[in-house]
Amino acid sequence: MCEAVARLHHSVTPIIHRDLKVENILVDERNRAGPPIYVLCDFGSATTKVLSSNNYSVSFIQDEIEKYTTLSYRSPEMVDLYCGKPIGTKSDTWAMGVMLYKLCYFCLPFGESAMAIQNGAFSFPNEPHHPDSLKTVISIERLFPSYSPRHQQMYSPAAKHNIYFPFSNMEMST
Repeated sequence: MCEAVARLHHSVTPIIHRDLKVENILVDERNRAGPPIYVLCDFGSATTKVLSSNNYSVSFIQDEIEKYTTLSYRSPEMVDLYCGKPIGTKSDTWAMGVMLYKLCYFCLPFGESAMAIQNGAFSFPNEPHHPDSLKTVISIERLFPSYSPRHQQMYSPAAKHNIYFPFSNMEMST
């Protein structure tokens, strides 16, 4: 999924999915000889527009967010429209962290709370137990407060802990 999202974000005209969530990942198990193939779906919410109060009214942005995103996966700037931050690929990066958390712990880090999302505070359940290296990757937005790391920056902490990260050989625009 990381590679699929990276390809969207780094295409000639970057594409923002806007509704990345576990429910939008399909599993293709037709190839019984190999591992399953994971497919990102639901591009009805995708756009090439970066939403900013410099270009759009707050009411338009709010309508877009309510129509095309899922609260539990929204980034802080999607919750606080008056923070002045544009809504673009960085919001997909946030949603990827939420997806990884849900896949590991079977629950959402912020629940359905806009306040919890805005504060960015979450904790890791005791069970199931996962190595600290995985928690480091999930917490990437804590390590880089703008949660918009360049992919090379995300790769570095993952590599230190011997975690495969699909961006290592991919040329990224900055």
